[in-house]
Amino acid sequence: MVTIGLVLILILMSSGCLEDDKNLSESDRFLGNWETKDGSEAKFYSNGDCVFGPYEGTWELKENMLLMTIPFTGGQNTLGYSYNFTNDYKTLRLMNAKEEILVYYKQ
Repeated sequence: MVTIGLVLILILMSSGCLEDDKNLSESDRFLGNWETKDGSEAKFYSNGDCVFGPYEGTWELKENMLLMTIPFTGGQNTLGYSYNFTNDYKTLRLMNAKEEILVYYKQ
C-alpha cells in the first residue's frame, strides 16, 4: 500500500500537479484575490483589470513597479507601488512613494 502511495506521488510530481508558484511569471504571481488583515481587498485579473478597495481600474508591471490606473470623474489617477512577495508568494507587500506600506495575503 505504501508503494502505491509513493508511485502516485511521483506521478503527480512529474506531471506538474504539485508545482508551486515558483515557476510562475512575475505578473502571474499577482493574479487572484488578495486581502489585508483589516479586510481591504485587491483583485488582479489576467486581462489587466483590477479592483483595489472600492475602485476598479487596470494594472501593469513596469520597471519593477506595480502601476494601477483608476478612472474617476474628470480623469484618472495612476498609483505606483514598489512590491515584493514573501511566504512562498502568498504575502504581497506594497510601498508607495510616501513609504506607506500595505500588506496583502493571497486568498
